[in-house]
Amino acid sequence: MTDQTRRINRVRNDALRFIASQQQGNGSFLSDQGKPTTFYTSLICTAVSDSAMRDKAARFLLSQLSNASSCNYWQRGSDEEASVPYPDDLDDTALALLAIHSFQPELVTETHLARLAQLLIANEEKPGGPYQTWILDARSPEWHDIDVVVNSTIAFLLASLGIQQQTLDKYIEKQCLSESHASKYYDDPIVVLYFISRAYAGHDKNVLVRQIVGRRNSNGHWDTPLRTALAVSSLLRLGVSATEVSEGVQFLLDSSVDGQWPQSPFIIESYAEGFPVHSSCSAHLSACCVEALALYEKTIQYSGHSNTEQTDPHLITAVRQHCSALFSDSSPAIQQQLDNAMNALDMSDVVLLPYRFSSQLLPEENAISLSALGVLGWIGYGICDDIVDGEDAVGLLPLAILCVRKVETIITSFQVDTRLFSNILSGIAGATAWEYEQCRIENANNVLVLPEALPDYGDYAVLAQKSLGHAIPILFACMLAHRGGDAAILQEFFIHYLIARQLNDDAHDWLLDLQNGFLNSVSAHMLRAWKKGRQIDLAKDEQELQELFWQHEIDHCSALIAAHCAFAKSALKKTTVISDVAFLWDLIAPLEHAVKIALAERDRMSVFLAAIEMRY
Repeated sequence: MTDQTRRINRVRNDALRFIASQQQGNGSFLSDQGKPTTFYTSLICTAVSDSAMRDKAARFLLSQLSNASSCNYWQRGSDEEASVPYPDDLDDTALALLAIHSFQPELVTETHLARLAQLLIANEEKPGGPYQTWILDARSPEWHDIDVVVNSTIAFLLASLGIQQQTLDKYIEKQCLSESHASKYYDDPIVVLYFISRAYAGHDKNVLVRQIVGRRNSNGHWDTPLRTALAVSSLLRLGVSATEVSEGVQFLLDSSVDGQWPQSPFIIESYAEGFPVHSSCSAHLSACCVEALALYEKTIQYSGHSNTEQTDPHLITAVRQHCSALFSDSSPAIQQQLDNAMNALDMSDVVLLPYRFSSQLLPEENAISLSALGVLGWIGYGICDDIVDGEDAVGLLPLAILCVRKVETIITSFQVDTRLFSNILSGIAGATAWEYEQCRIENANNVLVLPEALPDYGDYAVLAQKSLGHAIPILFACMLAHRGGDAAILQEFFIHYLIARQLNDDAHDWLLDLQNGFLNSVSAHMLRAWKKGRQIDLAKDEQELQELFWQHEIDHCSALIAAHCAFAKSALKKTTVISDVAFLWDLIAPLEHAVKIALAERDRMSVFLAAIEMRY
């Protein structure tokens, strides 16, 4: 355990003790102004992992749900509810249900979901969102309010339940791209971006990243512990590497005193004579810092390496220098593009998987070289994939071509049989061409026309072929160590792992991919049961597609993912080439967990969707 890990654990434990000391007997948390709200309790319950604390908070939140499963900002029966009355609202309702569900999903019953569906229908601006903030039978102008944070929280709840609402997602994306982020309840853009980042799942995450990073000061943090914690959590959720937020994490560690941090205002609780009256909660601030530290640790662990490898920059620097040296004869423009691409890449994730494997078999210089191979392959084929997907990356095509050539240079320098390498590259090219020809359909104003023959993914090997370059450094490490038999076994492992991973991604993204004119492995199989002809009007048919997925496709997809996880584990058990394979086992565990979660949600989603369908 590194010094930083020990310090993170100490600060986190201090913070959890402080948060627990602030929890009331009924499970709630008061604001720093001593006001009893459901709001901070919901946020704290979602941010921390302490089971006893979350159990009490979840029980409190359940007690606050009305007969319609709605929630109020104020604790029911409190003096504040009487003196400053607010209607129930969808923000606090979604936050409470999200908190309860994140702790113990079965506590959010089918009845709760059916009532939630009716609340959404009754308060939607148009079918599928966005939604009004306040839950009212009759709406006067002063209560007419559509807020990006409120709708982001609703979208985050629905996504946690496995439900996509296309219209709501488009509203959030529009707000994301507009960069305006106006909210009636939050006047700090970092707070607004935090809530948006939890909900946004589109292709323009870099826009949010740029907006958050652009507000970072010259010291590498965001001025206050609250803003820094929210920014770190947001960036990590958006896929930024742990190294990119390390200075912010260090600031949080340095500014902690016994698990507490200097307070900042969080939400506009009311207005007095036209001026905002802010609310804050010290326990919530500590929870935000705990959340940021936990996400930081999780990002490191998910990359399959230790904290020493993550925080020590020498390995990353060595691999970057190796890549740059290979481009020393290229133009300054190409060298700058390479440098930009490496800056944008999660180098820790790409470097450390091949390094951890090859360093157990080969000299250090060979392990570095194979890690560089992985980086350049990732950049080169990533650019090509972006171009095929229609993204604006044509200007990077020369870099992509050179990256692939440099990969070939590294491979041939080892003087081993290159047939395996050639076969993998041919498979990548073939899979990419097949996908482009068979799986692309035009989306004209939200209307899709399906091909006469839907793409047949067969045994799903094509899913692995396109990504098998991920395994090349590891397979060649085996060959350099004269363990060709283990290379074949590990290739089998990666094929099944990559199929399972892509199926899992496709199960989450099938609707978003359809909106972008792409038939992924899940939607292609699912639509064979589509009985309404070849045309799909996404605005009208989304509900029926959701039902088709949750009532039929989820079982088929989950079974496939579980089967390929089992095949991958079986293959891994056969290899003896290295002693430490824990980081390869760790690749499978999240996929198996995802299957369990999806099946647990299946029946409850059917109830929710049936209630939504009553709108029509």
